[in-house]
Amino acid sequence: MSPSQTNKFGPKGLFGSYGAGIGAPLELAVEAPGVECFQLHVPEEKDLTPDWANRVKELIEPRGIQIARFVIGYSGPEGDQYDSPQRVLETVGFGVPDHQKRKARLELTKKYIRFGHEYLGVKDFNAHLGHVDPNNEFFNPMVEAVQECCDLTASWGGHYDVETGPEKFEALHAFMKKVNRPGVFRVNLDLANIVLYHGEWEPITFLRKLLDAGLEIGGVHLKDAIPTTCNPSLQQWNGEEVHPGQGMVNFPLLLKTLFESGYRDAIVVEREVLGENGLQKVRRMAETLTWVYNLCRDIERAFAA
Repeated sequence: MSPSQTNKFGPKGLFGSYGAGIGAPLELAVEAPGVECFQLHVPEEKDLTPDWANRVKELIEPRGIQIARFVIGYSGPEGDQYDSPQRVLETVGFGVPDHQKRKARLELTKKYIRFGHEYLGVKDFNAHLGHVDPNNEFFNPMVEAVQECCDLTASWGGHYDVETGPEKFEALHAFMKKVNRPGVFRVNLDLANIVLYHGEWEPITFLRKLLDAGLEIGGVHLKDAIPTTCNPSLQQWNGEEVHPGQGMVNFPLLLKTLFESGYRDAIVVEREVLGENGLQKVRRMAETLTWVYNLCRDIERAFAA
């Protein structure tokens, strides 16, 4: 969407989950002030039922809340593991070296996509890629799996996006060019992940590289982190997540840069701070959401002047 079509950001909300996933508990998060949308983590496969979808709709529809996108992940002991960056490379997404597991995940992903669109009207989806390396034998099968997901969502005008994670900019750019689904395969931006994986002390540079390369931003996770070293190890996370505004992500500059680029889609707060219960997580995310509203308002006013 071009800047001439609207002078405001899109809906603002939270990353939530219902029954499974890492998001804010939906049944609590719907009560947070100012929530206009959710990025909603997919449920476990056993919960892909009309009943699950109806319970979600009963929570969001009376409040006028929309689902901006489904966030796809794989649960269980054979699912995604985030104990360390090394475990991410070994277990997450389509980057797994087990061809049969990748095929099974592709079929499950398409099942999630069809379910989200049919039962909840979701158009857009995103996921982590996992291990991206053109020298691996599973690189081309990864490309083909993502292409299938893109083509499925494109059939109704939707998108399948990659969330920034362990891949460096150059690897992400090359993979997206290889997939070759412009306008469908976009980036869901999470600059805190760039800090935690790569030890970036100025993560806004990553966003500028994306934009300079002509890559489209399809979604945003507002999250913050502080790195611990300039020489990250795959064996442990390079830092820790912190409350937004207390880490390395310059949120006023992030939002300004996005607005200048023409981004007008949803702004979503994510939080994965360890040790918090659901209510604590929602309360802290609600604080951040209020701050985000103020930041967005100031940017919108500045560009309207």
